[in-house]
Amino acid sequence: GTWQPGGQLPSQKRPKEETVDVTTMWLAAALADAGDEYQETVAKAIKHIHASKPGKSNEWYVARLLLAQQLNDEPTAKAMTEKLLDQQHADGGWGWIVGQPSDALGTGMALYALLRAGMSDDSAAVDKAKRFLIDQQRDDGSWAVQGTKEKKRHKVEETAVYWGTTWAVIALAESLAD
Repeated sequence: GTWQPGGQLPSQKRPKEETVDVTTMWLAAALADAGDEYQETVAKAIKHIHASKPGKSNEWYVARLLLAQQLNDEPTAKAMTEKLLDQQHADGGWGWIVGQPSDALGTGMALYALLRAGMSDDSAAVDKAKRFLIDQQRDDGSWAVQGTKEKKRHKVEETAVYWGTTWAVIALAESLAD
């Protein structure tokens, strides 16, 4: 009922089991509406996810919220929304890892998920998150993000900058009025 992560993912600064769970959540969410032939596969993934422990990355909570939203699992969506809101820092952002300083990767993911789950664009949490992203954008248009890999966790790393910038733009675009 799981998918194994590849490439750089297994060396991230979180347990490998969590990376497997997050990979599984992203793929299950993608397949949830792909057709009847995938429903057994999605059901196996959901069974695994329900048995897994909460993660230490905000990505775990984001992926869980988006999957719950996709599956119309309102109790889980509500719980994940509350958990993400509890993890928001005073500066308006989230770290990619729970409790670490805010960055564009964690903030962009969390903001996107909260908006997709129906949080109002004019809520205080959304406003603070947007303000954090706007204030942290660099002159070249990107956002500085420390590495997600264990060995590069204490310095701004190019791949993390790309991911952080992508999620910041996606979240800010999602926050725009229709």
